[in-house]
Amino acid sequence: MHEKQKSEHPDSRDAEFRFMRIESVHQKLYKTNRKLYALQKQKETVQLALDHKPKSILHRRECKELQERIDGLERQITFCRNQLFLIPDANGFASVREAEQEYHAAKKALEQVRRAQAKWDGIITQDEKNIEQPKPRTQKLSVLKQLAEKQAETSERNINHADTKVYRKEASL
Repeated sequence: MHEKQKSEHPDSRDAEFRFMRIESVHQKLYKTNRKLYALQKQKETVQLALDHKPKSILHRRECKELQERIDGLERQITFCRNQLFLIPDANGFASVREAEQEYHAAKKALEQVRRAQAKWDGIITQDEKNIEQPKPRTQKLSVLKQLAEKQAETSERNINHADTKVYRKEASL
């Protein structure tokens, strides 16, 4: 008799190597981009403070300090931008976009291989559980119905509260 033979176990070494190689580039790009964003926000804040400073003789020193700070932030922003373009170039990519596309492609390929391995091993992944057993949808009450219920509860409380006051008055007489 012929037994049903399983195909060969999916190999993830190539996909993992590709992903690990590009992940460090992605992390460097991400950190540099976050730093650039923070510097730009800081520059905007200082620029706003400078714009709202009075331009009188008494405030010249403060304005000069703020302007020097803005110039320093501008130099840091320029350095970060240059660094952002040098990272992919140093790792063999033509641009940031190309490096990010490679990262997403490598991540997707690794996920597919891991899913194939899990399927081969007979393990049901969380994604497959969600597909097999869709969650039953519960009917949510509309906002107007919720509001009507709350108003009814509030009016009941007010009525009960008023009855308690009348009862206390009668008891004290």
